Amino acid sequence: MKQMVEGSRINLKRNGTFEAEVYMNGELVWRRPGLPTREQAQLEADRQFDWLKHRR
Repeated sequence: MKQMVEGSRINLKRNGTFEAEVYMNGELVWRRPGLPTREQAQLEADRQFDWLKHRR
């Protein structure tokens, strides 16, 4: 899998839920598992990514 430098990633889990991840400077800085839809997972990841970028 290609290493992400900065951005969000959505993973489908075996139980049918989605996991949202946010990466900054090549490191995983935030993760939220158990989201019911890909759209909700992407919304949460985008919101968290924007919040983290503004805190830098």
